[in-house]
Amino acid sequence: MAHAPTTPPRVDPARLAAAFRARFGLTPRIARAPGRVNLIGEHTDYNGGLVLPAAIDRACYVAVARVETEPADEAIGAFAFHLAAPDLDADLRLPVIDLHQGPLWARYLAAPAAILGMTRPVPSLAIMAQGEVPMGMGMSSSAALLVAGALAVADVAGVKLTPFEVATLAQRGEREIVGTPCGLMDQFASTHGARGCAVLLDCASFEWRTVPAPSTAAIVVFESGVRHKLAEGGYAKRRSECARAARATGVMLLCEADAAALPDLAKDPVLQRRARHVWSETARVREAVAALEGGDLRTLGALMTASHASLRDDFEVTCAETDALADLAQSTPGVYGARQMGGGFGGGVIALVAADAVDDVIAKVTARTGLPAVVCTPSDGAEILA
Repeated sequence: MAHAPTTPPRVDPARLAAAFRARFGLTPRIARAPGRVNLIGEHTDYNGGLVLPAAIDRACYVAVARVETEPADEAIGAFAFHLAAPDLDADLRLPVIDLHQGPLWARYLAAPAAILGMTRPVPSLAIMAQGEVPMGMGMSSSAALLVAGALAVADVAGVKLTPFEVATLAQRGEREIVGTPCGLMDQFASTHGARGCAVLLDCASFEWRTVPAPSTAAIVVFESGVRHKLAEGGYAKRRSECARAARATGVMLLCEADAAALPDLAKDPVLQRRARHVWSETARVREAVAALEGGDLRTLGALMTASHASLRDDFEVTCAETDALADLAQSTPGVYGARQMGGGFGGGVIALVAADAVDDVIAKVTARTGLPAVVCTPSDGAEILA
């Protein structure tokens, strides 16, 4: 479904703190967690493959304070939420036992505390959030919100977590409370991002390292006008198909096998196509890292374009709008390559653009689509601001 262009304004953390004090009469702790772009490596994360995301300079901010007016039972899980989302003009009081009955926005805000409260004492909390990550464009606004919430809630509850523990807490919140069967890439990129770098992550071993992003090119995300929603059925169906392909090739995770196993799937052409995408995409990530480290942006762009073709033909998660937008971007002078980004069935198209051509490329593409573009700069990961 097409939707109106919505690139959110920047969030001022001081204004968020002031709004929090006005609403709750409390001084909050505020966490910032960035969204992410994924240069290449789509639908490989939950298959135990390689991904190459980067945290970006747009983030979600979550303000949290302990509610002292009602003494919280110190038993694990006995707490309540006081939630507010100024972006939605929404406000709600929600006992933890009623969490699954709450609206979707409230489940997102409350999920990290609910998960943490399963194993640690958590006080009653006031929570308020604002975001500047565009929604529905494949830039992981939901993961950024949950990571910021996990970081802020743990801070207020006095629980020390490593960046990896913050990422897994946020992932569990999205899977168990929101209901999206997501991998860990988005949350990991948000917690482990580094300024000027992408993050090469092995989603089976969780070994990772940074890879310098190109200094002579820009990362631009174009809106397609079709908002993707991972909590809906297409994403879960692809995960199920990949799991079936893994079983058929005798492995737990599809990336434990490789393209040599394609004949094993000959009886099921659909599973064969899904596996071919996953295996070829993991190989493209390796080649992309080599291209980045060698300063070969033309090869990197060609790999991104090949990724889109694989997402379209083998994984079948693109749509007419993202196909047309990727074609438009790929054919615009100054663009090295472009592909659909995110879980699919809509969302944004990421393009690698020569630094001296950014303004011209954006003008040409957006003039044709009437939809916005966002220039994304690799950024540091999540942090407590105050």
